[in-house]
Amino acid sequence: MAADKLIKELIEQRRLMEPEVRHIPKTDLSKHRVLRSNGEVTIDGVYPEREQGIYMVRVRVPGGVLTLRQANALADLAAEYTNGEWHIDTRANIEFHGVTEAKLVAFVEAIETTGLTTRGACGDTVRNIVTGSETGSAGIARIQRVVDGLTRQFAGKPEFEILPRKFKVAFYAADDREPLHRINDLGFVEEPSSGELRFSVWVGGGLGREPRLGDLLFKNVPERSVAGLVAATVLVHNEYSNRKNRARARLKFVLKDLGLDRVRKLILEKWVPPTEVEQSPRLSLAPPAARFSVDGVHAQEDGGFRVRVPIVAGDLTWQHAKAIVSVAERAGASRIDLSVRQNLSIPDVAPEQVPALVAKLEALGYPPSGW
Repeated sequence: MAADKLIKELIEQRRLMEPEVRHIPKTDLSKHRVLRSNGEVTIDGVYPEREQGIYMVRVRVPGGVLTLRQANALADLAAEYTNGEWHIDTRANIEFHGVTEAKLVAFVEAIETTGLTTRGACGDTVRNIVTGSETGSAGIARIQRVVDGLTRQFAGKPEFEILPRKFKVAFYAADDREPLHRINDLGFVEEPSSGELRFSVWVGGGLGREPRLGDLLFKNVPERSVAGLVAATVLVHNEYSNRKNRARARLKFVLKDLGLDRVRKLILEKWVPPTEVEQSPRLSLAPPAARFSVDGVHAQEDGGFRVRVPIVAGDLTWQHAKAIVSVAERAGASRIDLSVRQNLSIPDVAPEQVPALVAKLEALGYPPSGW
């Protein structure tokens, strides 16, 4: 297909251009170099800051889920290589600022020893895939499984690193109280089901100078078909989005120019849905959203609790990051979850552990009631 040919041509173009491009540090990070659609080669996940020789490094955190081991390691790395802070961004990545060129290679390599990567966190790629944490649903664990599979499919793959512009995917549980699926290129919302995980799918959303809410594309898409649908939509973006004008190179402009029906047809040319998928769906009332208490401690369906940790503007010192990890571990948690609202939460806390955990977070200056 035309998209396959274009991918091969762009990969070859990147190979030929790479030795001549000057928009990269002098140090060797060749495995992280990515050709942007404007012809520039950069190090993926790395942006230069205003001061010469200083960089921002962004780590993608699939679904926002960090094991306590990973979180502790990233706090240590922040102390050693950066200005000493995490910045949780609006796609649940962690950004590190103040990285010198001399430390850049070692820092990126150290990040990868944690099982995380900077690859695909920036640039014209399939960006970090996010999930909503405003839910008490036990189904969020199944959604994370889908996110992890898609991350393996797209992150670090050259054919998905030369897109016209970035491509954003998000997943939300059926009862999420604040889903943001309609401001992503593809947004998946869980449909209530006692069997296989199924989703309603929205396409063509985005913010920026010309914001657009996504359109309902399909309903009743089973988990087993999600990867194929995402790949097909990325290929439509790759083939039809505007490579001559980066300001209009997002998928939302393809929807604006061609219309939903035409875009749906293009996707169906690259993806064969199972028979149960509704290909011309109608809007219906959403299921009731989760009802959360105002104290930042929210019950999960499985009997545990999710304890919210409000982070002002997403900024967290490495010392406070380690302290939060420590109190989470003592409360019996195994992970922390970053959110697209630039906060974090500690899930799976046993009821008897909640009072002590809340008290310790309050003592650190992060009262859950501030959520």
